[in-house]
Amino acid sequence: MPSASSRLRGREERDEEQADRILAAGASGAAALGQVLADEFTDPDYLRHWLALSIAATDPAHPAHEYFARRGERLRRRLRDDSAPAAHSSTGLTDDDKTVMVLAMMDGLRIQALLDPSHDPLRLMEPFMRMLITPAESE
Repeated sequence: MPSASSRLRGREERDEEQADRILAAGASGAAALGQVLADEFTDPDYLRHWLALSIAATDPAHPAHEYFARRGERLRRRLRDDSAPAAHSSTGLTDDDKTVMVLAMMDGLRIQALLDPSHDPLRLMEPFMRMLITPAESE
């Protein structure tokens, strides 16, 4: 049976492949992220397990701690890559600051979707990303 870490990595790889396909079709990084999350949101049990695991993994001794730490680093790289819009320098936020904000928004949206499924919290992802990250050519 695969370990929890290998299952997490497998899910992450599928999510990244999906995001790459969406980006290759010309969508924005925010739209790609929103679509990946929308697929997650169709499975409330998955969301509950993800949130419980991510909270447990805040303990450095937890087996998934390293996975979640590396996940943040992967997101930092994606925010800096050409596949995601470049950060606008006037925001006064570092790439690390933006990564923390994106991860917090994603987890917050997961919680809100579970608390009140009648609302669509994902509609907030794209405007949030536009406020946080803008194309470099607008500088």
